[in-house]
Amino acid sequence: KWSKSTGATNYIVYRYDSSTDSYKRIATTAETSYTVKNLKKGTNYYYKIRPVVIEDGKTVLSGNATKAYKFRTK
Repeated sequence: KWSKSTGATNYIVYRYDSSTDSYKRIATTAETSYTVKNLKKGTNYYYKIRPVVIEDGKTVLSGNATKAYKFRTK
């Protein structure tokens, strides 16, 4: 769960992929939360969120992605 961004209509969710040393887009959601399934136990996962806004009728990415959120599965 993350804080709502002013003017955002959607959010892009990215997850870090260590095999490519980059963040990969995994989902787009209109909600301020996202549930990830099929995670490996005892693994660290890193996510970033990027708001999407509509400007002059066009969809644009709003600023930079958030700082990385770290989660560890049990």
